[in-house]
Amino acid sequence: VDFENYCYIMWHYRGQFKSTPPQKPNAMTPEDHARDVTCILDDLGIEVADVLIGWSIGVQVCLSFALVYPHRVKKLALLNGMPGRALSSILTPLGENNAISRVTRFVTLTVLNTLQLLLFGDRYSTSARFLTPAILELTKWRLWRLKHFMRYWCWVLSVLYCQRRISVWTVQYMLDAVSYGESHTRHWLEMLYCMEDHDVSADLHKIHHPVLLLTGQLDIFTPSHGMYKMHRDLPNSRLVVRPYGGHFLLWEYPQWVLLNLVSFCSRDPDGYKSVEATTKRRPGWGRVPR
Repeated sequence: VDFENYCYIMWHYRGQFKSTPPQKPNAMTPEDHARDVTCILDDLGIEVADVLIGWSIGVQVCLSFALVYPHRVKKLALLNGMPGRALSSILTPLGENNAISRVTRFVTLTVLNTLQLLLFGDRYSTSARFLTPAILELTKWRLWRLKHFMRYWCWVLSVLYCQRRISVWTVQYMLDAVSYGESHTRHWLEMLYCMEDHDVSADLHKIHHPVLLLTGQLDIFTPSHGMYKMHRDLPNSRLVVRPYGGHFLLWEYPQWVLLNLVSFCSRDPDGYKSVEATTKRRPGWGRVPR
């Protein structure tokens, strides 16, 4: 990869980490985040992005960007995500339309609604409850104190999924949600609501960009059936599956991910399109480090 001739851009979602919150509390949809991408490109003087890469929630942002601003990106690389209704997909390895998926969706939304009411009240509330700062601070302190214990607890899940790093990154993800202040946590919860309301499955056939799909076969947060569905509906895609990969594929198999990303990015878009659009590839393992 030529690091001198390529510009790599990363940003924080609105209202999270160092980014300022939006004026409207519900302006956290994938389309809103896609609009932020255009602002970033405009500020940097970039007319067209070579590749837009999204992981997890970022998959829905990338798909929205390709649908709303198709002329401003050449390729998409999507890792561990769903085309929509992200919360409903958690712990549904057998698919979405069954009894298990309905139970997990009920439990997930119940937990989300409980956290929202406990910390901030109404979903679109712009203020926190009186005890919210103290609760977040106590939660962060307890999580940091129990960090290693939680890793051992999650290690059981890691053994079942043959991937020990899932314990580390699951705990870190939980810590990130409560360690950056009440504004960060409130907008993080609102973004989860928006991702659950969002679904572009019916519009995937309109995306004609070359698309690389990377997923782990053992992903429990965004199960691989979502990527298989996207591969089926996207007219110009390639699906690469890591057999023992989980949701944190970037950290579990970084060399494997980078090899496939570099191979995808270095291909000519027109040449890639002419091959992939005529003969749809079966899912493969991709490039494997020697």
